[in-house]
Amino acid sequence: QSRRNMLKLGTCGAMASPTVLSSLMQLNMTRTAMADPPINPVAPGYKALVCLIFDGGLDSFNVLTPHGTTQSDPEYAAYVAKRTSIALKRNDPANSINDGALNGQATDGYLLPITDSATGTVYGLHQTLTGLKSIYDAGDAAFLANTGVLVEPLENNTGFLNPAKRKPFGLYSHPDQLRHWQTASPLTRNEIQGWAGKMMDLLISTDSAATASNVFSVLNVIGITGAVPPSSLLLTGSQVVPYPINPGGARLNASYGTILPETPYDRIYRGTQTDLASQTYANVLEQSIKNSRLNAIDAGQAFQSAFSAAAGSPTPLPGAFATNGLSSSLATIARAIRVAKNNPSPLSQNRQIFVVHLGGWDQATSLLSTINNSLPGIDAGLKSFYDFLVADGLLNEVTLFSISEFARTLETNGSGADHAWGGNMFVMGGAVNGGRIYGQYPNFVSTDTANSVNTGGNGLDRGRGALIPTTSSDQYFRGLCRWFGISNANLPLILPNIGKFPSTPLGIMA
Repeated sequence: QSRRNMLKLGTCGAMASPTVLSSLMQLNMTRTAMADPPINPVAPGYKALVCLIFDGGLDSFNVLTPHGTTQSDPEYAAYVAKRTSIALKRNDPANSINDGALNGQATDGYLLPITDSATGTVYGLHQTLTGLKSIYDAGDAAFLANTGVLVEPLENNTGFLNPAKRKPFGLYSHPDQLRHWQTASPLTRNEIQGWAGKMMDLLISTDSAATASNVFSVLNVIGITGAVPPSSLLLTGSQVVPYPINPGGARLNASYGTILPETPYDRIYRGTQTDLASQTYANVLEQSIKNSRLNAIDAGQAFQSAFSAAAGSPTPLPGAFATNGLSSSLATIARAIRVAKNNPSPLSQNRQIFVVHLGGWDQATSLLSTINNSLPGIDAGLKSFYDFLVADGLLNEVTLFSISEFARTLETNGSGADHAWGGNMFVMGGAVNGGRIYGQYPNFVSTDTANSVNTGGNGLDRGRGALIPTTSSDQYFRGLCRWFGISNANLPLILPNIGKFPSTPLGIMA
């Protein structure tokens, strides 16, 4: 048998041992989830956040590029000069633009022009993102340019070199930067709670109906397809516990807090645990832990039943959802949202946060082929999920947003690009003030002025096109937290460094 099943069966008769009891405590299982009423956040109504994490460092300056309206646009020309063999090309007949087979990339397709409705500036969207372009043009998607993890503002290279200015630990490090994005605590590698988990904790703690016995819920924070630390870090709080689900179902595994199909070994384990829970123990803590595990199992089984029915209720999920990749994950989220929206207590929820990790974006080599082959699946998933939200009347209640530990360098290393810093993120949903490029898109023309990619003192380039972010991840998250129901006064409890950045909202969220 698998090691996991053997351990479960082997510990059934040793539940009272200190070692097992300690392990159960560490699992922090949901307590009395089935018996508890749904959590009522401060703000009424349903809202959900869906976070897409591009693990590896997405080359986001080939997702959103300069474009312009003339063949000789200086920003686009500077972009090509910087990116050389990994630059993308344009073909815009309306403006008599045709770059031909730039650098021999005859099969890469042409950038899709999108316009920032606030400034009229035309940018280029990666040629495969046709669905995202349609959502952007409809006003339901936006981009945030050159954002990244910061401790405090670093206006340019001069500010970066100032020893009084603090920088995040582990710049250009995959694990450090991914952790900082999830915790909003860039001066430590030891933070064990994510900002989304802390946000859900806060919503629970300010709910007058919440008590020590009902603050946990199986359905508040969900990771998709086997999320394990550090995947679940964003969702981990002191009270809420992230639960991974997969496209096939959502039963709570007895030992690991994951939601998986029930096996015969689980039924044996459940039967043994039921017997143990029926006994009277002098140690109230021990009894509480046993009941926590049993009730969590019950909650997971109830969710499984509702999840199975959700594919066709109230209407079938749109047929455009593929059975693999991001489409599959977002279809799973769609069904989980239906469970929360269409079921009575305790399955109904007013606030949910989902995380999907998307691997394969470490583009140090084969950058063009990687991004060209991978983005179509991302685009298909985004468009299918958008169509679902529209069909179910949820567009204004669900916001999807992207993060990645860093962008890639503007300059190529030959076939790819290396670790950088600031990058471009996107946000999608009816509550998004869309059709806009927020933040400060870098000035690719290398003049010695602020916001330039120049490596001079007033430029942003730390070398080879690793750009200092002009908008912090904290500013990005502030809009999402405020939309979710967090007050300005409580933001520092979730985003400890938010007070170091301008208080004016970016305006991405309505």
